[in-house]
Amino acid sequence: MNPFEQMQIKQGAFTATDQQVYEAFINNVDAVLRASATALAEDFGISQPAITRFCQKLGYRGFSDFRSAVYQHHKSAGESSSPSAAIEWYCKLLQLIPAAMEDADMSLLVERLTTSRRIVTTGFHKSALSAQLLNFNLLKLGIISSFAPYDQLSVEQGITDEDTLVIFSAGSRVYKDILNALADTSDERKPHIVLITMSRKNPLNAKVNQVVWLPNYQNQNYSQYLETQVSFMVFIDLLTSALAQRTSQQS
Repeated sequence: MNPFEQMQIKQGAFTATDQQVYEAFINNVDAVLRASATALAEDFGISQPAITRFCQKLGYRGFSDFRSAVYQHHKSAGESSSPSAAIEWYCKLLQLIPAAMEDADMSLLVERLTTSRRIVTTGFHKSALSAQLLNFNLLKLGIISSFAPYDQLSVEQGITDEDTLVIFSAGSRVYKDILNALADTSDERKPHIVLITMSRKNPLNAKVNQVVWLPNYQNQNYSQYLETQVSFMVFIDLLTSALAQRTSQQS
């Protein structure tokens, strides 16, 4: 049984910390293969002992043993699957995005992004790439926008209730800096917050104004690993098209 099947089977018994480790691993497989347990703990805000306990709970001696199993699984999967098969999985996944956007009421998001005083985008780890792409597209459309690294973001620095904060978060990574800042900010100064995520258990879900939940290979129970940022990138492309149409109507 491969490590991904092990995690799915035992997910029902995961603690809150286990779930955080699980989503960090499942949404950042490339980091798991490259980084040490110490580096992962620092990057994802999880203690190293929590990572070790999680791996042991799955039946591995520790993180190194777990990482070796992940590597062997991806090596064998790569040898047994063709590029065309992977493309079929991606096509299947991407066909779900329009329905997800409809559920999220994209007209509301487009209206907010085109009427806010300014937009601030942010994201953790690889999701920062998606946040930067949206920021770039907004600027190209003439919309006042900026990107802020999540650990440098503070709603105290000029962001008001006339602005919109867009957060990209593939998993359930807790943005402690953001949560703390929101808790300390009065309603009069709190920006409109939009969360773009692939996790229904994201701790920010209950603290934002709008959630856009996108499909990925994990929440669709696909056996094939697919890059999580692809869903974000396609979503951004569709959103940008809708924004371009709106701004052209306003000009």
